[in-house]
Amino acid sequence: MSPMNKYPEELIDALTKGTYIFIGAGISKLAGYPLWNELAYLLIELFWDQKEQVPNPNFSFNYTQKDHLFTLLKTKDNPIMVMDFLASINEEHFYNSLKSIFDDVRAGKENPNIFMRFNELKNIVSNKFIQVNIDDGFQRALKIGDNEIDVNDNFSDKKLTYLHGKIGNKHSIVFLRRKYDDGYLDERSKIMEYLIPIFRNNNVVFFGYSLRDYEILQAISRARIQSNRSGNKPRKHYLFEAVWESKSTEYEIAREYYSRNYDVEMLRYDLSDKDYKKMFDVIDDVSQEVNKKYQLEKQNDPLRREVTGEHNATP
Repeated sequence: MSPMNKYPEELIDALTKGTYIFIGAGISKLAGYPLWNELAYLLIELFWDQKEQVPNPNFSFNYTQKDHLFTLLKTKDNPIMVMDFLASINEEHFYNSLKSIFDDVRAGKENPNIFMRFNELKNIVSNKFIQVNIDDGFQRALKIGDNEIDVNDNFSDKKLTYLHGKIGNKHSIVFLRRKYDDGYLDERSKIMEYLIPIFRNNNVVFFGYSLRDYEILQAISRARIQSNRSGNKPRKHYLFEAVWESKSTEYEIAREYYSRNYDVEMLRYDLSDKDYKKMFDVIDDVSQEVNKKYQLEKQNDPLRREVTGEHNATP
């Protein structure tokens, strides 16, 4: 790491030349959208409030089941099991309820400022984004056209990919167990065929993302195995991690674990003053360093100036 920069040179270099940027649910949370567990809570409440209107002649949603679903979230942190159960009551109502929750955020409390912080990184043509949440706030805030996006049933490597689907397209949404298994357990699935080469050939950057998602770690592991088999050094990836001072020891253990097993370098930012909104500053700082390096390379590279049309006229 250069003493002049806050972040590893390899990270800044990757973002300057173009790489893949994961936009996690933590970013959408800062824009007003619910995290997975929060979403599961909201869905339980919606199903309960509307239980008399949910058609299922073979099933009755009762208070004991509702209470058990809340317990699953509190003790097992298992939103997928909760969502599977609700979808089993009435799948059409499940997807309609999802849409209504996201529509309410979009119509009321959505704050696009966190999304707009990525504008400079987006303007580097070779940077591409992979979004794991299903809201479309990032796409709208950065004015990414529908012709520049992929949804998970069609990976063609466009500017923005919705890895787990997009709200409003229920067939694309990967929230239920069978869809996760179809997507990630088969190495030849569309999702894995898309992800493995990305991790094998690029220094991937994660913002607002949790590595508790084992499915993504599977893709990183498989990419690492392929690199080792071919005699190539596995790529290093970077993840920005929010840390409270009281969790420093936990962070150090996790940092060592993910570095040793997945070649992921966790980059800590402290939450002592601005809470999770410190992510705004992180994105701004990274973008500033990337822009500084990009402008310097543009000045020193006549070919790049020719391509962009920004060379100086001969006096």
